[in-house]
Parts: sequence; structure tokens; C-alpha cells
Amino acid sequence: MAGFAARVLDGLGPAFRARAGDVVEVLAEALTAPLDEVDTLARPAAADRPWATVFDLEHTSQPAWIGGIVGTRLPGGLSVEEQRAYVRDRAAWRRGRLDALAAAIQAVLGGDHRVGFLERLGADAWTIAILVHADDAVGATEAQIRAAAATQKPVGLLIADVELVADVDEETVTWWRPPGTYLRYARTSELAPTYADRTAMFATYRDSRDYNPSEDS
Repeated sequence: MAGFAARVLDGLGPAFRARAGDVVEVLAEALTAPLDEVDTLARPAAADRPWATVFDLEHTSQPAWIGGIVGTRLPGGLSVEEQRAYVRDRAAWRRGRLDALAAAIQAVLGGDHRVGFLERLGADAWTIAILVHADDAVGATEAQIRAAAATQKPVGLLIADVELVADVDEETVTWWRPPGTYLRYARTSELAPTYADRTAMFATYRDSRDYNPSEDS
């Protein structure tokens, strides 16, 4: 016997345990079993982490609860590790921005896939459409993508449509790309150290910002 049940049994004292006999262990385990997880969450995960496990993102079994504390509403269907990663990303700090919406959608897609946005649909600044490459959306439904985006969209923004597309006109879509895969503007300095070099290498600012070296191979 270990854990919460063992501590309860130990607290009864040797006289009580001797009088009750073997049945007291079974009784203690049965009565404390529903509280095992609560007990684990209320106690520190390790000696060098002297706070309750429920507040420890690295060890808690309820990362979504921590997300609620910091204002991060998690999309459904995530594993515990995926929930931890989502809370660490602090999407709530960017709530309403396209990268926050994209990060929520990527959690549903299960990878660092590109997510596109058609903004100002019908000349309405508060209406957008979401585009995802069909090949990236295997196993994810349009309803799941919409629900994930809704966790990060600002109040008043209308998601008019969610489209799974095979190909789109890159010039009409704002694509959010994973920063770990695509070099940002500041990271092209080695390729184009001067503005003259940059102008010669890239036709537009967006080209330099979103340059992907794998496309050159």
C-alpha cells in the first residue's frame, strides 16, 4: 500500500490497526481511491519543486486548468503533452492576432502546417475565412478547425468560412508560417547583408520575411 491510503492508515495508529485487522487496509484503499488524484495534485512533484503539482505545468495531469488561470483556452482533442505545449506557447497573450488563431488551428492539425486567412471579406474588416491545405488537414474536420480558431478570435470577428483547399493564389491570402521552419526578415541578414543585396534577392518585403530555403532545392 502506498500514497494517500498508506498515510491515512498510518494516521490511525498501531492500536486501531491491530484491532481492525486486515480489513482496514482494504477499507482505507476503497475510501481514499477517489481522492488519489486530488492528493497527487495537492502535493509537490519533487523536493526541488516545493509547490503543489496542480500549479506545476511540467508534472500536472491537468494542464488545461493552468491554462484557465493564465487565460488560455485550449482546443479540444489534445493529449496531455500537447496541452502543456499549448499553455507554454501563451497563445492568450496574442489573442486576436492571426498567429494566435493559426497556432490553435495547428494544434488540431497535429503539426506545423501553414494556415491561411482571407481578411476583409466583402470589404468587411470584421469578417475572415480560414484556409488550410487539404493534405495538412487529414483527420481534422472543418468544424474542429473552426472551433479551435474560435478559442483565440477576438469578440466581434466573424469566421465566415473554413475551406480545405488544394491550391490558392498566394497573393490574396495571408499565410501564417511556423517561425521555426521559415526564416524571418531579421534572419536573412547572412544571405543579404545590405539593403541593396536584399532588394536584389527579394522582390518584396513579404518575400524576404517568409523566405524558405527548402524551396531553393
